[in-house]
Amino acid sequence: MSTEENNKKEELISEKQDLQDRLRSRSPEKDTLLKFICEYGELDFSEQPFCEGDDAVLAMLSYMDMSGLMEDGPLLLTELCERYLAEERGEQLLTYDAERLARYMARARRYRELKVSDLKEFIDGNTQFCAVCFHLPDGSCYAAFRGTDASVAGWKEDFSFAFLDETYGQRLAAEYLKELMERYGAPFHAGGHSKGGNLAIYAAAKLPAEFKDRLVKVWSNDGPGFRKNVLDDPGFLEIKDKTVVIVPEASVVGMIMPTFYERLIVKSDGALFFQHLPDCWLIKGGSFVRSEGLSGFSGWTEESIQGWLDEMDDDERRLFIEAVFGVLEASGLKSFDELTEDLVGRAGSIVQSIRNMDSGSRKHVLSMAVRFGKASTFALLKRFIKAMGLI
Repeated sequence: MSTEENNKKEELISEKQDLQDRLRSRSPEKDTLLKFICEYGELDFSEQPFCEGDDAVLAMLSYMDMSGLMEDGPLLLTELCERYLAEERGEQLLTYDAERLARYMARARRYRELKVSDLKEFIDGNTQFCAVCFHLPDGSCYAAFRGTDASVAGWKEDFSFAFLDETYGQRLAAEYLKELMERYGAPFHAGGHSKGGNLAIYAAAKLPAEFKDRLVKVWSNDGPGFRKNVLDDPGFLEIKDKTVVIVPEASVVGMIMPTFYERLIVKSDGALFFQHLPDCWLIKGGSFVRSEGLSGFSGWTEESIQGWLDEMDDDERRLFIEAVFGVLEASGLKSFDELTEDLVGRAGSIVQSIRNMDSGSRKHVLSMAVRFGKASTFALLKRFIKAMGLI
């Protein structure tokens, strides 16, 4: 690559980063995670015990591409960052800038002795799974479950929560946490962001009774809930007092599927979908700033999705999801990163795949879309009538 081409590439990267920062409202000067690391980074865990900020940074750190970096055993976070940067791994759409977070953490006294181990990854056409163990300087461990990345398989798995009592990813999560607690005798946190939060709760609920006493906290950062019958499992009730569910005031993902755990609603400085990201949530003193309640949009989203799902049985849900993702798979799309690389070409392939659908599948997808439109309209009307004081 010529010097001129390289300079242009760096300018584009810089412009893209500036745009992301404006949308996510991130900077070390704002009361978000970067500032938390800067302010509390010189305090060890005896001076500032494990807090909500620690949970969020570790959950986000699990998005860092660690594949192949720990083949010779556990690493200090500083060593992991050095290896990662030396390989110049390419940017991905949904890694939530874990690399930037890791740079700040590696320079902080609080996390300098943090060790990383037990990376486990699995992906096929229906499942995207990744988990890693962080060994904290206070002697405890944090089992971090990665949320959904850019893979089509990962998003397909998310939607399968709607008709499966247990996904393969949830089974892997339960096995992983149990194996970690057998291997290490330390107190344990389990947590994750987005789908990772769902996996953390599921894994903790499925633990044998002899391990649950060593559970300190279970953290879900804007993660989806569960099918109602799944929550009937006594294991979920057993961990209720140890479970912390955090959602931003304009949450969407955290409103998908029910939960009986109390939600901590926090203020976010991010725009639109970026509210989903913990590095936009406002934090002071190690705790996220509480909001008075969910936004009207978030409440409407929850009512719309749940109303839509309640109208469908499991077979209808499965057929709809398989049809939609069948279109994406038939187009050759494996990752949503590919859309940013060739939007026109990929869009054309998806349109052609829709044309090639059999009439029965096409009608079913259209019918489900119409049902969602009705459910969302009804939810909006209901909220309007309630606001007018008529009900």
